[in-house]
Amino acid sequence: MIIIPKKLRLLVERWLEKQDRTREHGGYFFGTETQFYAFMPCPNFSKEPWKEFDRGNGDYFAESFGQMLESPIVAEMHTHPSGSVPSEGDRRYIEGHRLYYEVILADMKDKWRWFVINRQMQEIGIAESDEELTKLAFMLSHEVGITDLGRVFVTPKGELLGSEKAKILLQMDADAYRLWEYKKKHSWASKKQMANDLHLSKAKLNQALTKIDKATVNHH
Repeated sequence: MIIIPKKLRLLVERWLEKQDRTREHGGYFFGTETQFYAFMPCPNFSKEPWKEFDRGNGDYFAESFGQMLESPIVAEMHTHPSGSVPSEGDRRYIEGHRLYYEVILADMKDKWRWFVINRQMQEIGIAESDEELTKLAFMLSHEVGITDLGRVFVTPKGELLGSEKAKILLQMDADAYRLWEYKKKHSWASKKQMANDLHLSKAKLNQALTKIDKATVNHH
């Protein structure tokens, strides 16, 4: 049995109801093997978002967010816009899962049907709780003035961001992020200067520049 607090379930469902429901959406749950405490959404980078979910570099940022919460990632989540139950494709993916669970939300139009599947392909029962989310999650949300953790993203530096900037950063790795920040302050710098200042090899510098170009072109 897994406990998913009622407020957290409602937060996730309300966020989904504001999205394009013809496409798949997803994210990450944080907590323990027996209870979810928080949720972070992740944009879908798939070229066919109506039938599959691609997390891009979401794992990197989810791990950073989990460190802030002092709570590990325990499950990934994605939706089934057609309202279908877990499929053969889901089974193949879950069998190689690194986490405890995969959460699938089937869109039944007037409600959401939740499935929590473990790595042994067993469906786990869900118990609702009316208790407040963990003190840690609310303490964090209070400190940054945000009460809805479901629409928060985090950079490698631990900064909380709105979703548009986050969509760009989710396509970068640590080197690309450092270079992106560096270029904003040193736009005049040559490649040689950037490589020296950031201690990057020529190959790593070019890889980081490619990631920056891809991320920023897609969101301008």
